[in-house]
Amino acid sequence: MHSSGLKDGKQGYVDSVKTGVVVYQSSKRQINTVVQLGEQAFLARGEVVMDAVIRGTQKRLQSLFSVTWRQEQEAWRLVAHQTTLLPL
Repeated sequence: MHSSGLKDGKQGYVDSVKTGVVVYQSSKRQINTVVQLGEQAFLARGEVVMDAVIRGTQKRLQSLFSVTWRQEQEAWRLVAHQTTLLPL
């Protein structure tokens, strides 16, 4: 889920970056909290500031985020991602 409320899957997101619909110029993140969820999962929360060109418009995005990762076999997989846009 994007901070704009747009629901997107992995392929849609990757396609938007590959085709230049979204061009990230910089990204600075800070992880504020990490919570272990058993032996094979964790939740991380923090803040991110990104500069991007989205559909030809320059934007600065400041958001809170929450991500959940789970270990599956030998790899860590992102299973949930949520961002909330903050006013600048």
